[in-house]
Amino acid sequence: MHAFITSQLDYCNSLLYGLPDCLISKLQRVQNATARLVYKAPRFCHTSPILQELHWLPIWDRIKFKVILITFKEITGAAPNYLQELISFKGNSSYGLRSNDSLLLAQPRQRTLTTFGDRTFAAAAPMLWNCLPVDKGGATIYFCRN
Repeated sequence: MHAFITSQLDYCNSLLYGLPDCLISKLQRVQNATARLVYKAPRFCHTSPILQELHWLPIWDRIKFKVILITFKEITGAAPNYLQELISFKGNSSYGLRSNDSLLLAQPRQRTLTTFGDRTFAAAAPMLWNCLPVDKGGATIYFCRN
Protein backbone atom coordinates (compact mmCIF):
# COMPACT_ATOMS: atom_id res chain seq x y z
CA MET A 1 0.00 0.00 0.00
CA HIS A 2 2.80 2.40 0.84
CA ALA A 3 4.42 2.06 -2.57
CA PHE A 4 1.21 2.58 -4.51
CA ILE A 5 -1.03 4.89 -2.54
CA THR A 6 0.69 6.77 0.28
CA SER A 7 3.64 7.67 -1.93
CA GLN A 8 1.19 9.23 -4.40
CA LEU A 9 -0.57 11.11 -1.59
CA ASP A 10 2.77 12.54 -0.46
CA TYR A 11 4.02 13.40 -3.94
CA CYS A 12 4.23 17.20 -4.17
CA ASN A 13 1.72 17.56 -1.35
CA SER A 14 3.31 20.83 -0.24
CA LEU A 15 1.80 22.32 -3.40
CA LEU A 16 -1.64 21.47 -2.04
CA TYR A 17 -1.35 23.97 0.82
CA GLY A 18 -4.33 26.31 0.90
CA LEU A 19 -6.64 24.24 -1.27
CA PRO A 20 -10.31 24.26 -0.30
CA ASP A 21 -11.51 21.56 2.08
CA CYS A 22 -13.69 20.00 -0.61
CA LEU A 23 -10.57 19.05 -2.58
CA ILE A 24 -8.54 17.97 0.44
CA SER A 25 -11.44 15.75 1.58
CA LYS A 26 -11.17 13.73 -1.65
CA LEU A 27 -7.57 12.85 -0.81
CA GLN A 28 -8.58 12.14 2.78
CA ARG A 29 -11.17 9.65 1.55
CA VAL A 30 -8.49 7.84 -0.44
CA GLN A 31 -6.30 7.64 2.66
CA ASN A 32 -9.23 6.43 4.79
CA ALA A 33 -10.06 3.72 2.25
CA THR A 34 -6.42 2.63 2.22
CA ALA A 35 -6.35 2.40 6.01
CA ARG A 36 -9.52 0.32 5.98
CA LEU A 37 -8.02 -1.94 3.33
CA VAL A 38 -4.84 -2.47 5.35
CA TYR A 39 -6.80 -3.33 8.50
CA LYS A 40 -9.60 -5.16 6.64
CA ALA A 41 -12.05 -2.94 8.51
CA PRO A 42 -15.69 -2.51 7.53
CA ARG A 43 -16.60 0.31 5.18
CA PHE A 44 -18.36 2.53 7.71
CA CYS A 45 -15.99 2.26 10.68
CA HIS A 46 -14.15 5.32 11.97
CA THR A 47 -10.66 5.69 10.55
CA SER A 48 -9.11 8.01 13.14
CA PRO A 49 -7.99 5.16 15.44
CA ILE A 50 -6.75 3.18 12.45
CA LEU A 51 -4.72 6.15 11.16
CA GLN A 52 -3.21 6.64 14.62
CA GLU A 53 -2.28 2.98 14.90
CA LEU A 54 -0.67 3.09 11.44
CA HIS A 55 1.13 6.33 12.44
CA TRP A 56 -0.34 8.14 9.44
CA LEU A 57 -1.12 11.83 9.68
CA PRO A 58 -4.35 13.08 8.11
CA ILE A 59 -3.87 14.69 4.71
CA TRP A 60 -4.10 18.30 5.92
CA ASP A 61 -1.51 17.64 8.62
CA ARG A 62 0.74 15.86 6.09
CA ILE A 63 0.66 18.96 3.90
CA LYS A 64 1.54 21.27 6.80
CA PHE A 65 4.28 18.86 7.93
CA LYS A 66 5.85 18.89 4.46
CA VAL A 67 5.90 22.71 4.31
CA ILE A 68 7.45 22.92 7.80
CA LEU A 69 10.00 20.21 6.90
CA ILE A 70 11.08 22.12 3.80
CA THR A 71 11.31 25.27 5.92
CA PHE A 72 13.52 23.47 8.46
CA LYS A 73 15.77 22.21 5.67
CA GLU A 74 16.01 25.75 4.33
CA ILE A 75 16.94 27.15 7.74
CA THR A 76 19.61 24.49 8.33
CA GLY A 77 21.07 24.95 4.85
CA ALA A 78 20.00 21.59 3.41
CA ALA A 79 17.59 23.12 0.87
CA PRO A 80 18.38 24.49 -2.60
CA ASN A 81 19.48 28.12 -2.93
CA TYR A 82 16.31 29.22 -4.69
CA LEU A 83 14.31 28.35 -1.56
CA GLN A 84 16.73 30.23 0.69
CA GLU A 85 15.93 33.40 -1.22
CA LEU A 86 12.22 33.10 -0.45
CA ILE A 87 12.29 33.43 3.34
CA SER A 88 14.27 35.46 5.84
CA PHE A 89 14.50 35.79 9.60
CA LYS A 90 12.56 38.46 11.43
CA GLY A 91 14.77 41.29 12.62
CA ASN A 92 15.27 41.96 16.32
CA SER A 93 13.41 44.82 17.89
CA SER A 94 15.12 47.44 20.01
CA TYR A 95 12.60 46.62 22.73
CA GLY A 96 13.13 43.67 25.05
CA LEU A 97 10.55 41.43 23.38
CA ARG A 98 10.37 37.70 23.99
CA SER A 99 10.46 37.13 20.24
CA ASN A 100 13.95 38.66 19.90
CA ASP A 101 15.81 35.46 20.73
CA SER A 102 13.58 33.10 18.76
CA LEU A 103 13.89 31.89 15.19
CA LEU A 104 10.84 33.66 13.80
CA LEU A 105 10.55 34.16 10.06
CA ALA A 106 9.52 37.42 8.45
CA GLN A 107 6.20 37.55 6.65
CA PRO A 108 6.39 38.87 3.07
CA ARG A 109 5.85 42.61 2.88
CA GLN A 110 4.22 42.76 -0.52
CA ARG A 111 0.47 42.46 -0.66
CA THR A 112 -0.49 39.01 -1.89
CA LEU A 113 -3.73 37.86 -3.41
CA THR A 114 -5.79 36.07 -0.80
CA THR A 115 -6.69 33.35 -3.27
CA PHE A 116 -3.27 32.35 -4.61
CA GLY A 117 -0.71 34.55 -2.87
CA ASP A 118 -1.21 33.00 0.56
CA ARG A 119 -0.56 29.56 -0.94
CA THR A 120 2.98 30.40 -2.04
CA PHE A 121 5.92 29.00 -0.11
CA ALA A 122 7.14 32.52 0.73
CA ALA A 123 3.85 33.26 2.53
CA ALA A 124 2.94 29.82 3.89
CA ALA A 125 6.34 28.85 5.34
CA PRO A 126 6.70 31.81 7.76
CA MET A 127 3.07 31.51 8.85
CA LEU A 128 3.33 27.79 9.68
CA TRP A 129 6.86 28.05 11.13
CA ASN A 130 5.94 30.93 13.44
CA CYS A 131 2.94 28.94 14.74
CA LEU A 132 5.16 26.16 16.08
CA PRO A 133 5.45 26.15 19.87
CA VAL A 134 8.77 27.21 21.41
CA ASP A 135 9.92 25.69 24.71
CA LYS A 136 11.64 28.29 26.90
CA GLY A 137 12.73 26.92 30.27
CA GLY A 138 9.70 24.68 30.76
CA ALA A 139 7.18 27.23 29.47
CA THR A 140 5.67 26.75 26.04
CA ILE A 141 5.40 30.00 24.09
CA TYR A 142 3.29 30.52 20.97
CA PHE A 143 4.04 33.37 18.57
CA CYS A 144 1.20 32.56 16.21
CA ARG A 145 -1.11 35.40 15.28
CA ASN A 146 -3.91 33.31 13.76
